[in-house]
Amino acid sequence: MRFIRLNCLKITLKGLVQGVGMRPFIYNLALSLGLKGQVYNDDSGVKISLCGSAADCESFLSRLKKNPPPLARIDEIICENSSEIFDDFRIISSQQAQKIAPILSDFAICADCEAEFRDPKNRRYHHAFINCTHCGPRFSIISSLPYDRKNTSMAEFKMCASCEREYNDPLNRRFHAQPTCCPNCGPKAFLKDLKGQILAHGESAFSTCAELLEQGKIIAIKGLGGFHLCCDGSNAKAINELRKRKNRPAKPLAIMCENEQMASALADFTNGEKKLLNSQLRPIVLAKKSQFLRAKLSQAIAPNIDKIGVFLAPTSFNLLLFYYFKKPIIATSANLSGEPIITSSHELCAKLNLMADFVLDHNRQILNPSDDSVVFYSESLELAQYIRTSRGLRPSIVPFEIPNNISPNSRIPSENLLNSRIPSKNLLNSRISSENLLNSRISSENSRIPNEDLLNSKIPSENSQPKCTPHTPHKTILALGSELKNTFGIYYKGNIFLSPYIGDLKNIATKTRFDALLATFKHTYELEFTEIIADLHPHFSHTKDFEKSGQNLKKLAHHKAHIYSVMCENNLPLDADIIGFAFDGTGYGEDFKIWGGEVFGVCDSKGLKRLYYFDNFAMIGSQNAIKNIYFLAFALLRKYELSAPSFFGRFNENQLKRLEIGLKAASVQTSSLGRIFDAVASIVLGLDSVSYDAQAPMELEALYDSSLDVCYEFSISGEIISLKSVLKSILAESLPSAAATGFINGIAALIAKIAKKHEKSVVLGGGCFANKALLEQTITLLKAQNTPYYLPKNLPAGDESIALGQLYYALKDENE
Repeated sequence: MRFIRLNCLKITLKGLVQGVGMRPFIYNLALSLGLKGQVYNDDSGVKISLCGSAADCESFLSRLKKNPPPLARIDEIICENSSEIFDDFRIISSQQAQKIAPILSDFAICADCEAEFRDPKNRRYHHAFINCTHCGPRFSIISSLPYDRKNTSMAEFKMCASCEREYNDPLNRRFHAQPTCCPNCGPKAFLKDLKGQILAHGESAFSTCAELLEQGKIIAIKGLGGFHLCCDGSNAKAINELRKRKNRPAKPLAIMCENEQMASALADFTNGEKKLLNSQLRPIVLAKKSQFLRAKLSQAIAPNIDKIGVFLAPTSFNLLLFYYFKKPIIATSANLSGEPIITSSHELCAKLNLMADFVLDHNRQILNPSDDSVVFYSESLELAQYIRTSRGLRPSIVPFEIPNNISPNSRIPSENLLNSRIPSKNLLNSRISSENLLNSRISSENSRIPNEDLLNSKIPSENSQPKCTPHTPHKTILALGSELKNTFGIYYKGNIFLSPYIGDLKNIATKTRFDALLATFKHTYELEFTEIIADLHPHFSHTKDFEKSGQNLKKLAHHKAHIYSVMCENNLPLDADIIGFAFDGTGYGEDFKIWGGEVFGVCDSKGLKRLYYFDNFAMIGSQNAIKNIYFLAFALLRKYELSAPSFFGRFNENQLKRLEIGLKAASVQTSSLGRIFDAVASIVLGLDSVSYDAQAPMELEALYDSSLDVCYEFSISGEIISLKSVLKSILAESLPSAAATGFINGIAALIAKIAKKHEKSVVLGGGCFANKALLEQTITLLKAQNTPYYLPKNLPAGDESIALGQLYYALKDENE
C-alpha cells in the first residue's frame, strides 16, 4: 500500500478578507481538493487549518492567491506547521484575537443580485434591500468587529427560515452575508411627509415617489451612507427650485442614472470612464457633457463648466425607484452647507424641513455615514484620479513597511504601498513541503476592487534601479489631517488606516463627525496613540483640542505633507532624489505666510527644502479674498503696476478707493497657485466672486482648448517665480479660451522646465492637479523629455491626502 505524507498547516489571511465571501470560498475550494480542516474569522483576519497532501496544499494556496472572491484583497498569507488533524472541513464561528481586521467599505449591487432583482420568478424580485457576500452595506451598518450580524444594524431583523438556510449554507452566495434578508424578513421602505406621517409602504412607496418626482417635487431619498436630495433631472424648474432651497446657486449637481444607456444621453463617456461608471464602486464620474445636455439642461445642472458628474444606481433601493421613474435623477447630499451628510429621518426633518417635500425612507439604521466617491479618468494618460474617496474605497487598511533611506542620488522602483494590488512574490516552489511552508509569508496580488487597473497611475518603470529594504516601525500614530476636506490616518502594527472623507472641520457638525469616527476606530481596534501629528496651522480647531488635552503634537507644513503623501503611495523613501511641486489653495507655511505654490527638493535626512515659490501677493480681506476673487486680481495687478482698463473699469471710484485701502491694510501674503487661478479667472471671465470651492479654476478649465498653440512663460529670479509676464500676456489676449489655455500650458511648461534643470524625478501633489487639463499637459511634457514622474494613486491630489503625508513624515524617525 502507498502512503501519502500528510501536511498540516495553520494559515492566516490578512487584508480585506471578512464580509467578502472568503470563508465559503475557502470551504468550497478545500472540498474540491479533498482537504480537511477548518476556517473561521477572528479580529485579525481569517484563520485556516489545512490537512492534505503537499500537491493539494500547493494547489489550494495557488488558487486562493490567483482567484479570490471579487471583493477580497489578500495582503498577506502566513503559513505555519501544525500537528492538528481533522476528519472533515468545517466553517466555525468567529473568535476573538488581536483586533486588526479591516472594516470594509460599502459596495454597490453586484450583477448576480441585480439579475435576481429583475427576475419576476425570483423570491427577491423588486426587493429593495437585496445583497450578498459580493455586494451591499458593510461600513454603514457595522458597530464593532468581528463583522457578524450581531455587530451590525441588521441585528434587529430576524431572518426567516428561507434566508437562514441560505445564510448557513456554505455553497450559497449568501453564506454568512450579514445583511442577508428578503421581503418577508428585511427592512421596510416607506414614503412620508416632513411631519413623519407615512403615506405609502413597500413598493407603493416607490411608485408614489415617482409620481411626486414627475410633479416636480423634491424628495429626500435614503442611500447607503446617507440621504440625497433628489428631483427630476429633466425638469429645469425643479432643479432650480432645489438650488434655491439649498442655497447652491452654481455648484454642479450630480445626476444618478439607472444604467449606462441612460447616462450616455447626458455625457460623452470614454472607454475608461464607462468602466469606472459600471464598476462596483459606482463613483460619481466626471465626463464631458453631451450635445443633448448642452442644448437642454447644461446651465441648470452644471453651469459654466464643460463636465457633468454622473453615477449609476448603487442599490436595489435606487433601482426600484427607476422601475417607476424612467428619467435621470438629480442626487445631491442632504445636508446644510458645510455639514456632513444626514443619516436619519429625524435629523433630516429637523434640519431640512424647508428643502425637501417628502422622504423616501427605510428602517435599517445607518451607523456610519459616507459620501459618494468622485473620480475623473484621463484617456491619454490611462489613469483615474480621485477627487473624493469615500463609498467603495474608504475606510481602508493597508499593510505598510517604510522603505529604508537610500543615497540621495539613487532612484528607486515605483511600487505602490497603498495600491489595491500588492507586489507579488513567488508563492511556493514547484514541490511543497512542510519545511518550506514554515513561517513563510506570501504577498498576494489580487485586487481589492473591480477594475483595479483604472485606479492606479501609470508610473515609468525603473526596474533597473536598486530596491529599498523595508521595515515595520513600532508606534501607534494618529495623523489629524487638514481642516478642509478632512480625513484622518492611523499607523498601527504595520498597517495604515485611512478614514472616509469627513469634510470641513470649521463646521461644528462635521467636527462632531470627526470625533465620533475617530472614537469608533479607537474603540474597534483598542488604540492608544503614542504619537500625534498635525498641520502646522496654529488655529485649526481639531488640532487645538488635542493640544488642550495635554497632547504633545508633532507638526508638519501642509504642502510638505502633500509631497510626502505621494512619496508614500509610490514607495519613495524620504531621502529619494525628487523635486516636488505642491500646488493648491492655501496652507500655513514655515515663514508664517500662506503657501500654495511651492517647489521642494529633498535635503537628505532633514526632509524637504523649498527651492522655488510663486511671488507672494496680498490677500485683501484675508479669508474674504477666497470668495471675493476680484480682491486677488486687484492685488496682483497693483503689485506689478499693470494697466488693465477692462478690469478696473468694472468698479466705480468708491470701490477702487476701498480696494486701495484694503491693499495697504492687508497683512496676509500668499504664494498660492490656487489663489492665482482665482485671480486669473476674475480677469479673464469677469468673475467677482465664487460660491463654491474650485469654481474659478473649473470655469477656466472649461475654456481650455488643446488645439490652440499658446503658452505663457513664467520667469524665475532666484527662488521667486514671477507672474508679471504671464499677466501681461493675459491682459493682451482678446480671446478668453486662448488666455485660459496659455495660462494652463504655461504652468505645465514651468514644471517641465524646472524638472529638466534639476534632472530629478517629479512628484506632483496638491489640489491644482485635480485640473485635468493641467495634469494631462504636464505629464505630456514630462514624458517628452523623459522625466520620471509620480502622482497620487488611490488618494486625491487635494487635502484628503494630508493625513497620509503626515503619517509618512512621523515615521521618518524610525529611519534615522
